[in-house]
Amino acid sequence: MGLLRIWVIARHVFLGIIRDRALYLIALYSLLMLAATILLPQVASVAYDKIILDLGLTGIHLLSLLVVAFIGTSLVNQEIEKRTVLTMIAKPVSPMEFIAGKHLGLSLLLVLLIALMGGVYLGVLWLNGVAYSPVSLLLAMVFMGLEMILLGAIALLFGVITSSLLATLLTFAVYLMGHLSSDILALGQLMIRRVWVG
Repeated sequence: MGLLRIWVIARHVFLGIIRDRALYLIALYSLLMLAATILLPQVASVAYDKIILDLGLTGIHLLSLLVVAFIGTSLVNQEIEKRTVLTMIAKPVSPMEFIAGKHLGLSLLLVLLIALMGGVYLGVLWLNGVAYSPVSLLLAMVFMGLEMILLGAIALLFGVITSSLLATLLTFAVYLMGHLSSDILALGQLMIRRVWVG
């Protein structure tokens, strides 16, 4: 497996996604945080700090999930539909290098998006005088990035074997299964107890 070929593919994927204006999500996130800082004090004066902390992290999480679900699933499908994958087959690039390069490019974009939105988030917290633990927020963003990189691999897998729409739905399903698995397990145990008692 040639690391140089993987890096070239990753670089082209990264630059291609940036050219598709994916970084506009940072402006959207900034506007949402600005609106939240203006509107929240009128609604919740007591729990303002907690709400703004949770809202900022949730915004980063959901926007990066949208990038993974919509861009990650269409990376390989676009190559197949435009028939540019045929030129890649003619080159000395293995399918594994091709997929690894696509995933690395998507991962680089996710890291950049989470870092830039995290910078905006920390700036909003600092401007509003919200008390926070920098280590906890940094850990939350690192693990959020790792989750999105893993979900990006799943999205690429679904994008290779199905259509873009079905791959997007399956990616959201895997995301929801991962986040709701403890609740589903607790519900199952509750139902077992009710059957035995009732």
